[in-house]
Amino acid sequence: MAAFNRIGYKEKAKRDLKGNWGMAAIMTLIMVLISSITVPIPIVNIILALFIVPALVLGFTMAFLRLARGQQFDLNTLFDGFKYIMKAFGLHFLTGLFIFLWSLLFIIPGIVAALRYSMAFHILADNPDIGVMEAIEKSKMMTQGYKLDIFIMYLSFMGWAILSAFTLGIGVLWLAPYISTSFANVYLALKGEETLSASA
Repeated sequence: MAAFNRIGYKEKAKRDLKGNWGMAAIMTLIMVLISSITVPIPIVNIILALFIVPALVLGFTMAFLRLARGQQFDLNTLFDGFKYIMKAFGLHFLTGLFIFLWSLLFIIPGIVAALRYSMAFHILADNPDIGVMEAIEKSKMMTQGYKLDIFIMYLSFMGWAILSAFTLGIGVLWLAPYISTSFANVYLALKGEETLSASA
């Protein structure tokens, strides 16, 4: 089992984002604005929550995977998830359902389940032709033996999250890209596509 280089993934994320922070912040702002839309028509809110937001999450994941690979990073990629809107919905729905069911046992099984499925959107973003359940199964295999490492990595951003709260949420425009790029690097490493040394 390969070593989990948490510091390396985060340091590479900073290098990846150098010169790209503006575009990353714009992408995050669009995500936040669309995700926050609430209208007095319930069906519209349901469509936003179940279909539009997951498709944007998929596109967001695609964009930061491209960034981590040193490929073209532009706003168009954010909307590429809409090409696979039903798969994005299915993945969002099923992972949410599985995490909820595990949470019924207790909070810890729910957290473990969330970590188990944490790479599912990356897998679908990288392989949009595969099925939803295949992405989930691949995530379970990919995270085997690394769930605690992934959990600790999430915790390592808590300080930045607290600081962002003091900026009335504006700091999220930079924190979300930092987290997304870091976990894109985690995905690439767990996949065996090591990029740390290549960009050092």
